[in-house]
Amino acid sequence: MLTGCAAEPPKQTTTVAPPVVIMPPTPEQSADILTDLTKMNPGARVGHVAGVREDIVAVEGIPVADVPAMASIQFTDGHGKGLASGTVKHSTDAGSPYLIVVDCVPTSDGRMPVKDDIAVYIPR
Repeated sequence: MLTGCAAEPPKQTTTVAPPVVIMPPTPEQSADILTDLTKMNPGARVGHVAGVREDIVAVEGIPVADVPAMASIQFTDGHGKGLASGTVKHSTDAGSPYLIVVDCVPTSDGRMPVKDDIAVYIPR
């Protein structure tokens, strides 16, 4: 048996990606998106994400009465990039200030919406 110093195994390095910083859309970006959408469809509505729990999103700024149950809602960032979509589920409280969107799923290159992202409803 030989004795002596064994070579140290090479150190493995891992690269850690920097954290993703999500900037909420500015009021100007939201207004620009609404302006563009209403040129295409005057019935379009734009609101903001008030809160998220799992795949359920509360949206404020879009009147509950303006959107039928089972309608599709799209979520975008401040640049209009599609993030996710979901289905409207009306609560039994017609006076609620929040539109409830369920079964929210990110697009293939998107993410789940976060507070203050933009919610878009375009009637058919």
